[in-house]
Amino acid sequence: MGEPETGTKAETAWPTSPRAFLGIDPGVFVLAGATLAFSLAVQVVARFVPEYLNRLGASAETIGLYASFVLLCRTVYPYLAGGDRRRVPGGFGRLNRLDELADRLDHLHDGLGERVRVAVADAVTPHRLLVAVGVLSASGTLLWLVAPQIGDVFPVPAWVAVAVGTGLVLLWGTHGPGLHVGLGDVTTSDPPDVASDSTTAVLTGTTTLRLLGFLGLLAPTTLLFASVAVYLSAFQVLAAVTGAVGFTAVGAFAVLGRGVSRPGLPTASREFPTFDTLRGSLSALNDELWTVLAGNTAVTFAEGMVHVFLIVVVTEYHAVGVTVAGTELPPVAFFGLLVAVETVAGLGAVVAGTRIAAWADPRTVIAGAVLSAALFPLLLIGAPSHPAVLAILFALFGVRFAGVPARAALFDELVEGDGADRVVESCRLTRNLAAVPGGVVGGLLYGIAPEVAFGTATLVGLFGAYQFLQFVRLGREAE
Repeated sequence: MGEPETGTKAETAWPTSPRAFLGIDPGVFVLAGATLAFSLAVQVVARFVPEYLNRLGASAETIGLYASFVLLCRTVYPYLAGGDRRRVPGGFGRLNRLDELADRLDHLHDGLGERVRVAVADAVTPHRLLVAVGVLSASGTLLWLVAPQIGDVFPVPAWVAVAVGTGLVLLWGTHGPGLHVGLGDVTTSDPPDVASDSTTAVLTGTTTLRLLGFLGLLAPTTLLFASVAVYLSAFQVLAAVTGAVGFTAVGAFAVLGRGVSRPGLPTASREFPTFDTLRGSLSALNDELWTVLAGNTAVTFAEGMVHVFLIVVVTEYHAVGVTVAGTELPPVAFFGLLVAVETVAGLGAVVAGTRIAAWADPRTVIAGAVLSAALFPLLLIGAPSHPAVLAILFALFGVRFAGVPARAALFDELVEGDGADRVVESCRLTRNLAAVPGGVVGGLLYGIAPEVAFGTATLVGLFGAYQFLQFVRLGREAE
């Protein structure tokens, strides 16, 4: 959470001409647009949540714990309620235990279980369930909104309300409308200039579109923080607007979503691999795959250590603002501009990286992108507090997006043969679980000194970059 996600293979194409746009059903277009708008709005808000926690009195250790909580949710949510999903899509397959209850009731009274089964199935339709999850997810923004006042009513710290709200919001993309309505609902069947079976190409197109949407929502957010002097008040306005977008998307899904939620769409729910399954899958990895796994894990861990503290570093450590068109922007609004610079650089990097990968080794693009991400923490913490310098560094950080599509597709493209899906799933789960403590480690080190946290993150990131360079070397030796 916090930066545009790459999406899935379900989002494989986009309209390529005005005629294609005109051919889209208006209801589907509105529904998909509202759903995507809420997803992107949440990602924008996520960049400002750490400073919200900071202003609410949370310590560095607490902010790091929050980061690990988010990583844990994003890792575990797709595995919640896995299993047989034939009756109730949306990630709640364990409702099929209703069958067991019905069988027991049949023993008490012949036919009673079947009547209960039919009644519940009629009441809890997939569409209604998705609407309910959507309402629950959008309600998470309300907890963000009332967090400063939550302590007046309940004996809980404000940061707990923020964390619970985030946990609810994240349900949107794994169990709610965000999973079942996406870019694929407003697209054509063939993306331009790329092969439809190329995972990297699919992720490149999705990354580009999400970066554009993210950038569009970031502009009014920056203006908001430039206009409202009190940070807590500005964030509450942002949370309220995001909540309004979310509830609008839920309403659109309730009215228009019956014909859009398709049973063939990929679902987030998966079977959680056992320890023996993980061990067996990992033991079968060759040197090349082990190198990719180690590099991916190290880079993800390093990003988890510091990503949540970027806004705090800009607003407190550097405490630098900027004057634009005669208007003086406070540090938090300047951070919004820096994120915009990062996003624009990311857009350029994705386009350039795709072109470079077309005539050069894609592994080189990945290694270069990872190296830029690894060096960024140390460069940021050691840089002079000057707006131009920080802008250049955030542009460097945006270069990492050049390798995001290829990194996301690496396991798919390298693992072949029987059981490939199981091995890929085990690699991804191992990487994500290993990265979860990154936030806690970063928070503990940041509590000692920001330089310690960001310097350590660079060391971990450089180890990951080294692993990717080894990956490049192994690939060249195999040619």
